[in-house]
Amino acid sequence: IIEVPDINPSDGSTVERYQWSDAQGCRELTHYKVLGGDHDWPGAFGNMDIVSHEVIWDHLKEFDMNGRISCGSLVVSDFELISWSIAPNPTSSRLIINLDEFRAPVDYRIFNTGGISCLEGTLQSKSSSIELESLKAGTYGIHVKGQTQLFIVR
Repeated sequence: IIEVPDINPSDGSTVERYQWSDAQGCRELTHYKVLGGDHDWPGAFGNMDIVSHEVIWDHLKEFDMNGRISCGSLVVSDFELISWSIAPNPTSSRLIINLDEFRAPVDYRIFNTGGISCLEGTLQSKSSSIELESLKAGTYGIHVKGQTQLFIVR
């Protein structure tokens, strides 16, 4: 949480900024929360600490459909897409990853709903097992070769 300077104390409200990003900083979510304000458009009337359209543009101008522009674009031709599946789902202690094709070891990453990486490793065969004892109950995503699937740990 980052407190935005209260440049107009007479408006009766303040602003907090929440910011999340992936490990590389190429994907980002920013949320502004007005405390003590009405349901209005900040900067036009109501809260005067931020000007909404300026805040929105200052954030969005750094991104395109693939993420942060300075991170470069990821083109599908940059990697070979493979089909894969997971089982069982939901699971309690182990996740099986089944690759339709296996040509070489494939990296995977498991992350929580906040985008925080929880487990990483390499799949060494067409069918690989990942131990999940270290994960708490909840929803997780697994990312393999440019694709993500969700699963539930009970």
